Amino acid sequence: MELTSLDAVGHKNQQIPNTFIVQPAPTQHLGIILPGYRYSADMAELHYAGRILLEQGADLLRVEYTYYRTNFMEQPESEQNKWISNDVFAICNAGLSYRSYKQITLVGKSLGTIAMGHLLADSRFQRATCVWSTPLLTIEWLRSRIEQIHPRSLFIIGTADNSTSLTFLNTLKM
Repeated sequence: MELTSLDAVGHKNQQIPNTFIVQPAPTQHLGIILPGYRYSADMAELHYAGRILLEQGADLLRVEYTYYRTNFMEQPESEQNKWISNDVFAICNAGLSYRSYKQITLVGKSLGTIAMGHLLADSRFQRATCVWSTPLLTIEWLRSRIEQIHPRSLFIIGTADNSTSLTFLNTLKM
């Protein structure tokens, strides 16, 4: 496998840190790992999800944004959403331009599930398989997007998570 990095410029013309792992043989499957605020793609849950995708023959794009090193949390929610959206679309467009992919798997953890919600607004991602780890289901627009698009999904959530999240998952008809 070839380990590289894609050139992608996001919010405020900043490079988006990433690792792109390319299979030696052509593939039509792209896995995209979208970490949490302080939860990197190297941490166990996302690391092993990436390994599984690689073993299944997918190219793997690991987004490695480091919002915790910026003033991200000081921004209003609308600015945070713009920031995440700009970054995730820039890096995913770079990944999708590498080769023609027919299958996409999105794996997001916490803040990464916000990125997934933004991607689902784009028709290229609406047929993606989604793995939502501790999704931020207290955010109304994200719940609405999931209900509207209804992607093939696995939700990973604990009983200690917010009751809004549990209620939402109980009402989803998957």
